[in-house]
Amino acid sequence: MQAGNEQRLRGNFEQANAIQQKIREIDPEDPASYAFNLNTLVTELSWEESQTRFDEELISDAERLIALCEDEAPSRSSVDNPDYYCGQAHFVLSYFNGIRGNYIRSGRHGSTAIAHLEAALSEDPDLIRAKMYLGIGYYYADNLPAFIKLFSKVLWFIPSGNSAKSLPYLREVMASDDDFSDVARYIYATLLINGSESEVADALSELEILIARYPENARFQLRYVSVLLGDNQYAKTLDRIQRYMASPAAAQLKQIDADLMNIWMARAYLGLGKIEQAVRVQKSIKLDADNSVVPAWGLAWYELTGGQLSDLLGNRQAAIASYERIFLLNEKTFVNPAIVDQARMLRQSPFTLPGSTINQEQAL
Repeated sequence: MQAGNEQRLRGNFEQANAIQQKIREIDPEDPASYAFNLNTLVTELSWEESQTRFDEELISDAERLIALCEDEAPSRSSVDNPDYYCGQAHFVLSYFNGIRGNYIRSGRHGSTAIAHLEAALSEDPDLIRAKMYLGIGYYYADNLPAFIKLFSKVLWFIPSGNSAKSLPYLREVMASDDDFSDVARYIYATLLINGSESEVADALSELEILIARYPENARFQLRYVSVLLGDNQYAKTLDRIQRYMASPAAAQLKQIDADLMNIWMARAYLGLGKIEQAVRVQKSIKLDADNSVVPAWGLAWYELTGGQLSDLLGNRQAAIASYERIFLLNEKTFVNPAIVDQARMLRQSPFTLPGSTINQEQAL
């Protein structure tokens, strides 16, 4: 599983899945393969929560993992702890039910997850990766408003938080030599990006570490750029994107990731008032709304940028059409309320420079 986790951190989900499937073929009763796959599916959903193509597999694997851990099925992996695996399964089901709006069910699984993970840690105090999941759970419970702001519609009800075990737990995992240390690092950075100035700086520092270790993972790059953009650092945003796109790491960049990067570039140019450059970049973006790999947040920012640029160019009809597409997208799936509110306001009054600014990274 260590090799699979490494591939996942490098953004190579196809290879990670191949490793997981091979392990499951060797031993279909090993709970580790199910836990690994569930982590992969949650990673996919955290990037685009509206997609449903993983729902059936996620529920099936979670139920199978619960059955295995309740039977205390042994694992050949480095962790052989039934409570740890039960905790992971309920953790994933809590997250999944939360993003699907099943809040009572989400809360029930969340409570069960914490109980199992605490039991696993009690049984094995050196099981450092259990602290990662507990750190996330306790953070959500302690910072529900911040969590709602970060993940928007998700209401993950966990009975009680524990500030002494949330971010400190994640930092402890990050400082360890555990295979999940960099997974914890990314989660930690994500939780901090809407915080204070020092917390945002801390988040950027941790993302820098991940980018240095896994330069081929475009999601780390996109996250970093979104934080700069959300902090209105437009010139730094452009410099970062341009340097990345000229680097060897961008040579194998998927088209969807290139388009998402160009959305941030167009918005940076817009923030600087460089309309001609923003229009040129915006026209180069070719997003397919029917493509399941295109995240809804990407489409929403693309349409908002297109509408604002159309307004600045005096094409009010095209601008209104872009704003209307945001409303239609919001009817089909979740769109960040900040984007919807901005589109609603601009539907009434055309966008002008300098325009109001909203946090770009909230939609990620």
